[in-house]
Amino acid sequence: IELIIVDDGSDDDTLERLAVYRDQITVVSQPRSGPSAARNRGAASSKGSMIAFLDSDDIWMRGKIRRQVTLMQRAGASVDCCVCNAVILDDMDQRIGESFDSSGIRPPFTEGVWSNPQEVLATRFLLFNQVALIRRPAFDRCGGYDERLHLLEDHDMALKLALNGSWTLIRDPLVVKRNGSDGIGVRCMNDRIQHNRAALDALEPWIRPDSGLSHKARKQLSRSTQELRIERFANQIKTGSFPKNHPAGQVLRSMVGVWKSIRRRLPGWPKLEGYPI
Repeated sequence: IELIIVDDGSDDDTLERLAVYRDQITVVSQPRSGPSAARNRGAASSKGSMIAFLDSDDIWMRGKIRRQVTLMQRAGASVDCCVCNAVILDDMDQRIGESFDSSGIRPPFTEGVWSNPQEVLATRFLLFNQVALIRRPAFDRCGGYDERLHLLEDHDMALKLALNGSWTLIRDPLVVKRNGSDGIGVRCMNDRIQHNRAALDALEPWIRPDSGLSHKARKQLSRSTQELRIERFANQIKTGSFPKNHPAGQVLRSMVGVWKSIRRRLPGWPKLEGYPI
C-alpha cells in the first residue's frame, strides 16, 4: 500500500506532524486549490493500480483496503469501482446510522456485484469519497475529479465511473464518517441553500442527452433536479423579497418532501440490483 498525503495549503502544524512518518509516506504540498484538485494531485503522484481516497476527518477500519482489493480481483478487470458501507457519527461522535441506510441501498448479500449503479445514483446521493476503491485506468479515463466542483464532486465522480457498468459492493461498514467536523462537506450538508446550489451545479450537466447516462437514468435524474429547483425557489421565498421565514417557503419545501417520500414508493423507483460473488 502506498500512502500519499496531500497538504492542500494548510495553515496549521500538518507538515510538522507528518514529518514523524516521513519514511512511510509521501507528502505532496500545494497552494489551497480545493478537494478535487487535491485528490487529482494525489492520484497523479501515485503508482498503484487501484486508488482510494480518505478525507482528513474520517477513518478507514482495519481490513478495508484488503477486502475491497480481494473483491475487485474476484470480480475481474471489467469492474471499475468497489464501494463499502460506512458508520456515520454526529458531532458528539455518537453513531447515528450507516451510509447505505441513508441512501436507501439495501443489498441482500454481504459481498457481490452491483449491476445498476447508474440508475440508483441518478436518484440519490451515496457517500463515495471515503468508501470507494477505483481502478487506476478507470480514474484516468474519466479525467479524475472535476476541479471546478468544490462540493458534491464525489457524486459527479460516481456517475462518471458508473457509465462503464457494474461495480462491486461490500455491505459491511468499513469506514467511519464524522459529521461533527468543520470540513466543507459537513458545512454544506448543514446549509440547505448551499447544498441545493452545489447539487444543481453537479447534477444538471448529466441531464443532457450526450452525458452518456442511459435514458432511464437521465429521466430519474431530471426528476431529481426538478425537485432541487423547487427547493431552491422555496428557499428564495424564505430569504428573498418575501418577509423573512414566510410560511409559503416552508409549505413548498414540505410539499417537496412529501413528493419525495411518495416517489420512493412508486414502481419506477430503482432498487439495487446485483448478485453475490
